[in-house]
Amino acid sequence: MIKTYSLYEAATGLFTGKRLHCDDDGLLAVRLPAGTLAMEGAFDHRRQRMDLATGAVVAYRPPAPSADHEWDDIGRRWQVKAASGTEGRSAVIYARIQALEATQGRAVREATLGDATAMKRLKEIDAEINELRKELARA
Repeated sequence: MIKTYSLYEAATGLFTGKRLHCDDDGLLAVRLPAGTLAMEGAFDHRRQRMDLATGAVVAYRPPAPSADHEWDDIGRRWQVKAASGTEGRSAVIYARIQALEATQGRAVREATLGDATAMKRLKEIDAEINELRKELARA
């Protein structure tokens, strides 16, 4: 039977995020990269680590990537803090522009095939994007 093993650093107990699948325990030691050990099971390297003193898998919170990150208890991950003020509004504007541009593909195809309503929709998308760009320039 094939087993899944999560690799961890022998010196720190931190899971590497890599896994091996092996059906022969004897081959496992041959396949391990230098400086790593294996624990049977699939463990999340972002929120678990091996406690070297006890040999148990324990909860782990990695250090924050930067001061711009905050811990999300539900997702158990570091996330970029919500932007405030002008930065936040700019992010919303860029996201809206990106969403508008993503929707225009179908309208382009239909306009190319001669659909007049598709051409109207493309003009509406373009007008909204132009207004959003003007707002960005004012920010």
